[in-house]
Amino acid sequence: MIAVATLAVNLLSSLARPFVYGGGGAFEFMLALDNGIGILSFFAYVVALVLGLIAVRRSPSRLLTGIAIGVAGAGAVGLVFTGLTIGLYQYF
Repeated sequence: MIAVATLAVNLLSSLARPFVYGGGGAFEFMLALDNGIGILSFFAYVVALVLGLIAVRRSPSRLLTGIAIGVAGAGAVGLVFTGLTIGLYQYF
């Protein structure tokens, strides 16, 4: 649930971005909002991944825990590569 909710928040942020950037003077606000959502999303993905790994050992139903681990792992790795890409663009 945590991984899917975090994915939904990131998706809504991505969908709202063109509308906010289209308005005047909202670039700084959206940049701060994106950074905040990114940091919180990373920690939420890590928590979902850890909880999924704990649940896979305890739960007889491994399908949902496998889905949670996959979504959380992909989200965390995606955010790490996004951060690295932004950092490299800033310095090069």
